[in-house]
Amino acid sequence: MKIVKELFLYIKQPVYTGESLSPKLKHIKDLSVLFLLSYLVKIIWVLTVSKWIKENFEISRNTITNGQNSANGMLEFFLTAVIFAPLIEELIFRYFLKGKKIIIFLLAGFALSALTFWMVKQFSFTDLHLKRIVLVISLLLPLAAALYFYYGYRESSALNSIFVRYFPFSYYTSVFVFGLVHLPNFSGTSNYLLFLPLIIPQLLSGFIYGFARMKYGMWANIMLHASSNMVTFVLDAVLKI
Repeated sequence: MKIVKELFLYIKQPVYTGESLSPKLKHIKDLSVLFLLSYLVKIIWVLTVSKWIKENFEISRNTITNGQNSANGMLEFFLTAVIFAPLIEELIFRYFLKGKKIIIFLLAGFALSALTFWMVKQFSFTDLHLKRIVLVISLLLPLAAALYFYYGYRESSALNSIFVRYFPFSYYTSVFVFGLVHLPNFSGTSNYLLFLPLIIPQLLSGFIYGFARMKYGMWANIMLHASSNMVTFVLDAVLKI
């Protein structure tokens, strides 16, 4: 189909688009095709490659909640997997793809905060209170610096041109980081390389969600993500398949 061909061409050569298409009924048809494509590949992969790896290396999938068999557990599972996870993950991994400066600066600030926090944590402090103060500063200072530079350079067009030029890097990074954060879904071995083939469905979804984000807008990738998790919820928690 046309939309599938467009998707693969986009994955091969991502292009920044400042404006998304206005929501229309025909877009639901395209999104349905993308959803079926991603879920078909996911099911095939899970039943073949993933199943073989899990059986031969005793890898298990971690559950979102330990009480899925109870009514409260099912509700918690549903709210987490179908509502909160798609919304939060799409905001984190796809919202910035449109290149809004405030988001770029905030992401840079959070990244620097995490890095400085980790570096400071490696040092030994004789005074516990001093260590806590320094750790708080290591978190807040980079974020404050990011906001300071944002307000200083928000009128500059240089950042926009850089973001557009290196947009493929942002697109691919969002896909691979999205895949990697799903590694903790699995356990059973200390060889984490064996987990990498298990996140192929998430990587494919990342490509599709990013494409939907740029072409149609945030509503599209959130809807795709929520729909995928809904089917997984029904198969996994309700039907026990």
